[in-house]
Amino acid sequence: MPTPIKRIHALDALRAIMMLLGIVLHSTITYCVYNQKATWPLADANAQHISMDLIMGYIHLFRMPIFFIVAGFFGALLFYERSAIIMLKNRINRVVWPFVVFAIILWPIIGSIFLFSYTAMTGEILPESTQAFSLTRLIPTKIFHLWFLYYLIMISAFAFCIGLITNKKTIFKKRIRKMMHGLLVYPFLKIIFSTIAVFAILLLMNQTWVGTNITFVPDWKIFLFYCFFYLFGWFLFLERQYLETFKQYDWLYFFSSIVLFTAAFFLQSSLSFFVQAFLNALIVVSAFYGIIGLFIRYFSQPSNKMRYLSDASYWVYLVHLPFTLLGPGLLVNYELPAVIKALIVILITTFITFTSYHFCVRSTFIGKFLNGKKYP
Repeated sequence: MPTPIKRIHALDALRAIMMLLGIVLHSTITYCVYNQKATWPLADANAQHISMDLIMGYIHLFRMPIFFIVAGFFGALLFYERSAIIMLKNRINRVVWPFVVFAIILWPIIGSIFLFSYTAMTGEILPESTQAFSLTRLIPTKIFHLWFLYYLIMISAFAFCIGLITNKKTIFKKRIRKMMHGLLVYPFLKIIFSTIAVFAILLLMNQTWVGTNITFVPDWKIFLFYCFFYLFGWFLFLERQYLETFKQYDWLYFFSSIVLFTAAFFLQSSLSFFVQAFLNALIVVSAFYGIIGLFIRYFSQPSNKMRYLSDASYWVYLVHLPFTLLGPGLLVNYELPAVIKALIVILITTFITFTSYHFCVRSTFIGKFLNGKKYP
């Protein structure tokens, strides 16, 4: 039998942090200067700061691409090291059922809190607030922040089928491994080729960046975009011995992504469509090579704290949105700077979600439902 793969602590930690950054993203977006109503209708007109746009915008660029890379890597690990059936069962138990359960549970909670905060911030009463209650209103029509699980289900199913078709085709595997070898061994060529690939996808989508779709109607553009990163992680597993190469120039790539994002942010009104799309592609590629490299550099050793964060992150992400919606509504009448308000929402949300995980989830059936085990 092949030797079992040791736990890859760096990628575990990376997956956890990407999920936990959802708290920061959804806590800062209310206090952005630029209009975010297309994806987030709440805005505190009395507390806005450009730093919120920078923090939210930068996290939004790299967070989901990195998450799907890691998801693809672990999906391939299950497929090739365990079995196709075990991968299928794992994805159903850890992704499909949590999505279904929390989409139903959170729908009325998030809807009610949103109506409260929207009224508190705008003084307007939306029609939904005055409608008579009926059981049909408990049926979810939107999936809110769970959209990434929705697309993860579809992309995992697609990768599962591709894996079944190609699993015994050694020529295909050799070509993929040769491609990944060439992509990962040469530090700057991997930036160039990866950027070209992402840029080409954006041009195909006719967008400078991918949007967010919180409805049940799949968006092929979102599927295509994140499928690329998932498959990158899937193929990366086949050449996992090159994970260490991510440490090459990791700090340089990371800081370059920040500098490029800041420049693109302040110059966006003067940039053409093609330049914006290319810069976004370059930024996300620099960010994911840099951030993955930093995690491999500093988080490859076992850590009880990071293991705890990894276990808690799923629950924290699933339930954090109601608090990041409620906090701004409660704080709207307080004359505080935007940065302070956002920090208060982040801290309170983090405290409530982690406390609830520790006492109500970690050692209960909920913890087993989400993570496959419960702790004493």
